[in-house]
Amino acid sequence: MSRPVVLLTTVVVALATASWAPALADTPLWHWGVRGHHAVTDTFDHPGARCQYDPATRALTAIRVRPPVVEARDLTDGPDPQSVGARVWLERRVDADDPWVRVVSSPLQTGTATDATSPFHSTITMTPQGPGDYRVFWTLSWYGPSGVLMGRVTDRIDEYLLRVGSVTTALATGSCPADRSQASSTLVSHGSRNVPRVALTFDMGGRLTPALDITHWLIDNAVPATIFATGVTGTTTVGTQVLELVTAHPELFLIGNHSWDHPSFVGLSPSEVADQLLRTDAAVSAITGHSTRPWFRPPYGSVNAAVEAAVGAAGWAFTVRWDVVTTDYLPETQGGPTTQELIDQVLTHVRDGSIVIMHLGGYQTLDALPAIIQGLRDRGLQPVTLASLLGL
Repeated sequence: MSRPVVLLTTVVVALATASWAPALADTPLWHWGVRGHHAVTDTFDHPGARCQYDPATRALTAIRVRPPVVEARDLTDGPDPQSVGARVWLERRVDADDPWVRVVSSPLQTGTATDATSPFHSTITMTPQGPGDYRVFWTLSWYGPSGVLMGRVTDRIDEYLLRVGSVTTALATGSCPADRSQASSTLVSHGSRNVPRVALTFDMGGRLTPALDITHWLIDNAVPATIFATGVTGTTTVGTQVLELVTAHPELFLIGNHSWDHPSFVGLSPSEVADQLLRTDAAVSAITGHSTRPWFRPPYGSVNAAVEAAVGAAGWAFTVRWDVVTTDYLPETQGGPTTQELIDQVLTHVRDGSIVIMHLGGYQTLDALPAIIQGLRDRGLQPVTLASLLGL
């Protein structure tokens, strides 16, 4: 039997998820082998590459590529193992009109494929080499009994998960960009539903009577949390003291941006959005020494595509809402919850990956926290910061 390279392409459409190995398409490439009458099959599950971005700058930091699944499909009786090799490489172009240029290649991986086992399992991590767009290629080689190269085929990966931590911010076709700084902010309402973690978030704007006591309780009980500060409230005497306490315990706290004076962002111009965020960031960073990027909490939870675009352009990668709401900012006389009702509001609705919204000015929050934390732990749910929840 002659041994030409035979290429058959089959596309199977499937639904993408935010996990590491979602399958949009499955493309088997068949090649006649050389150690018997059998075919070598390499299967690429797409998206086959994950482009990883820095959460603050949104610059591309790494491209992770899954290996092909290579099998030696027997056409004769008995095992016919096939010696194979695989290599991944990157091409880059700076501008859309420029030619693609190969910039980096991985070492050659070799192994023996059978009809049941692939020799390739390790994900390859490639480092970008400057600005522009990147695309990924796999080259599969197969060898004769003496190790002589008998053939090879190259396959281009066409779909790319654009990710920050474990959060998929977009799905790109053709290539992935080295810079996502002007991309829209990614709206997040919860984390992974398969990990028993919960993010407790506290907005700091308006009433601050119990804020220091709540912050001290979180510190004394080693409870991680994320604090979203408004510029107006964060620069008051009490707000400054809270931010100084939070800054002194970076192992427990993150600080996010909750606008300057708590307007609805829907209807604001991009320049007004940027002003709200940048003024707050300057005021908070003057106290804490750290930027509020990449975390933004929209006042009233009000957000749309225009807000996401303006917030992203201003430099905040994540717009954070919630999936467990409390009304702890209201006194009982105005319909706010009792301590037990606040506990129930959280524990009734919380689940793996939840983001809980509470307030440092909450009326019953301090009294409810011990039972809330105990209830979470009794269910095996671990309180964490947003960064931990989202894998950053």
